[in-house]
Amino acid sequence: MGFWSKLHNTFFRGRHDAEIEEEIQFHLAMKARAGHDPREARLRFGNPTTIREETRAMGIFEWLESVLQDARYGLRQLRRTPALTLSVIVSLVVMAAGMATRFSLVKLKGKEWYHARFIPRISPLTLVAFCKL
Repeated sequence: MGFWSKLHNTFFRGRHDAEIEEEIQFHLAMKARAGHDPREARLRFGNPTTIREETRAMGIFEWLESVLQDARYGLRQLRRTPALTLSVIVSLVVMAAGMATRFSLVKLKGKEWYHARFIPRISPLTLVAFCKL
């Protein structure tokens, strides 16, 4: 199965599952037509659930589907707690604004100005005092 087919099957899961189910039913019908009763045909065919899962795993990107499931779960949880969602969004916006400000100041005034102004100079005696605490 090609890359694009796997990618398509990962995002459009229902259609892929329907094709697998149709294929399983076709094979069960073929076994039944070969002279076996339906119960014996199922026994000879094997466990349809296992076959369905194995076939599905071959036709998708499992890691991408796992990421998509985690993202859906996270969005559902954020939808359930709007206060937490708002605080997370505000925190991310403040952090992004602070980083943008810092980068623009470094670009405007230079790296030396930033190091002299914002990176503290710690004396060796202060470090020794902290280590003895």
